[in-house]
Amino acid sequence: MRSAALAGQPRGGGRSPARPSPGRGGGCGAVPGRAGPGRGRAGPTRPHLRPPSPPPPRPPGRARHSSRRRSNMLPRGASSMPPPPNPAPYSPPPRVTLPSGLEILRTFSGAVIFLEILFGTIVWILVASTGVPLPVLQGWVMFVAVTAWFLSMVFLSVFLFGYANRIAVNWNQADFIFHGATFVFYFGAFLLQAATTSLHHFPRKFNSTTQETILSGREYNISIAASIFAFATAICYGCSTALALRRWRLNNS
Repeated sequence: MRSAALAGQPRGGGRSPARPSPGRGGGCGAVPGRAGPGRGRAGPTRPHLRPPSPPPPRPPGRARHSSRRRSNMLPRGASSMPPPPNPAPYSPPPRVTLPSGLEILRTFSGAVIFLEILFGTIVWILVASTGVPLPVLQGWVMFVAVTAWFLSMVFLSVFLFGYANRIAVNWNQADFIFHGATFVFYFGAFLLQAATTSLHHFPRKFNSTTQETILSGREYNISIAASIFAFATAICYGCSTALALRRWRLNNS
């Protein structure tokens, strides 16, 4: 049996017939009209370009963190908001330095104004008691004394009843102007009253046989008292002028 199996095999040492290798041009196994992979004339194929995809939306938490980072990157003293436009020029109302109510009487200015009213009342009462023998001189004294007394009463009442905080007026400036002008007029009235007192020994009528003086003894004594109180009132108005000027300068500085 072994010899029969050997007899069926081909000769040549028991090797099987060689098979043609695929892919070669002369072989029988080559497929006509096809080329091997990567060996054709056409160049390498380009990959297909896709449009860039939009970035995914950021969660709100990241936006807050980014804004915080930007705010932290800003220098100190700088703000992320733009500066506001320049506002229109505005001048604040002047500050009233004198208190209202009965508190004004506890200040130096209030006490001096009260003395102005008191001494001014005595002045025009004394001048009126002399009978005004020289109306040219003492008439002006009476006018200044009564007018200054009335205006000082009004000025003090404005602060006593609290009208200074309701009326939009620069009271520091008004105080200085009022007391300064009144001081000038009152000092002139004092000079006229003193001149009237110094003329008491002059005769009233030069052509008469009886020598009557302009001022009698009683009128002379009253005129002296009126001159003293007129001088004291003028000094009070001068002190009020100095205090008002000081408050005005402190308020404007």
